[in-house]
Amino acid sequence: MHSSSVAAYYDANTQPFYLDRWHPEDIHFGLFPRGCDATDHYVAVKRMTDAIVRPAVIRPHEMVVDAGCGVGGAALDIACDTGAKVLGLTISPVQVALAGGRSRDACLSDRVRFERADCSRALPCDNASIDVVVTIEAACHFDDKPNFLRECRRVLRPGGRLVGSDWMASAGLSECEYRETLQPVCDSWRLAGLESRSAWERMLGAAGFEVRECVDLADDVIPNATILARSKLDLMLECVNGGHSAAIAALWRDQYETLVRAWFERRFTIGRFFAVAV
Repeated sequence: MHSSSVAAYYDANTQPFYLDRWHPEDIHFGLFPRGCDATDHYVAVKRMTDAIVRPAVIRPHEMVVDAGCGVGGAALDIACDTGAKVLGLTISPVQVALAGGRSRDACLSDRVRFERADCSRALPCDNASIDVVVTIEAACHFDDKPNFLRECRRVLRPGGRLVGSDWMASAGLSECEYRETLQPVCDSWRLAGLESRSAWERMLGAAGFEVRECVDLADDVIPNATILARSKLDLMLECVNGGHSAAIAALWRDQYETLVRAWFERRFTIGRFFAVAV
């Protein structure tokens, strides 16, 4: 089952791959607008969180769900920045434990909690009980995105906001181009599939949302590919020194190679969306 494979993947790789090799608090990519320092990786990742969440205009009294919360970086940032209450959901028990520990360390347990959930199947919330749903680079793992979006619409109050981002296929790809370049990305990163920006707009509309924004971040995210390429070189040096098992090294090398290739060939991108429940 796909969801079990994703859970096992993140249980095994969250700490050694994402937190140790990418970012200590968040496992999504960074945003590098024109004129910003393309080497300040830490700030770029936090800038991405802010760019995604800002359109929702979250207020102190509101209830927020972070669907696919990873280790809780965005959820904790939202709580600190807005005063809202946040429920973080992830399919990985390891991530639930890591995120819960961070919430306690930050003295935010009264406003931020984390649970295990398969967001592709159901969100553990009552109908019309949530003000904002946030999802950052998580839905690409969901094998039923339309159902996930229907669940978001179910739990949101009328006028509730959905903000997020996801890994996407660039516009206009042929089936052959997708199969040649993006399917290897899906296979190595445990993705259910990559949709285009226009497909996301259609899915959001069909689920009962008014789409306010759906944009391809394109040039503002391409520096991440250069960072990944450098990380691959670091991995190769570590392997020479016996730093990782052959199996782990092969998996991570395949992930770097497939994604960097697709990104530099402009067949892979990241899109951001903002929609309102109607």
